[in-house]
Amino acid sequence: MTNVNPETKHHEEEIEKFLTKLGFTQILSNEIILDKEMQIGEIDSLFEYKDYLFIIEVSTKKKLDNQKKNFFFSKWSDGYNLRKLRKQCNLTVKKTFRVYFDRVTNTPENHAGLDHITLRRKGNKVIYAEKYEEIKKDLKKSVPLARRYFLKLIETS
Repeated sequence: MTNVNPETKHHEEEIEKFLTKLGFTQILSNEIILDKEMQIGEIDSLFEYKDYLFIIEVSTKKKLDNQKKNFFFSKWSDGYNLRKLRKQCNLTVKKTFRVYFDRVTNTPENHAGLDHITLRRKGNKVIYAEKYEEIKKDLKKSVPLARRYFLKLIETS
């Protein structure tokens, strides 16, 4: 595990609790994925639900966040990297979604810079702070309702 600032760590743990409350099963948290001795990357957390696999990234970065989003989506959209992840975690092939929780931006400031990854590439989704809070409110009312809403949200561009 790499060093994570306390604010980011707090948000990572909050997102893990949120996804667990939605009924998803956590597979790992802050784990390095390797190709032999070479590091492919670190995953904040990995969850599964039925035939879904969620690769989770949590960010509290306030500036130049599109670069981080691009890097995350590119790295974990790569077939080779996904095969290494599945092998390391003993996972079968599932519908894989890369979900980036942006904890500081309410609405995208320049989401157009990500269209090539989030709109034209299925399975990549950014959940901005405002949308996360909305789902959290739904979760307090009804777990099945919040889960359906979350799954619908990530499956649509």
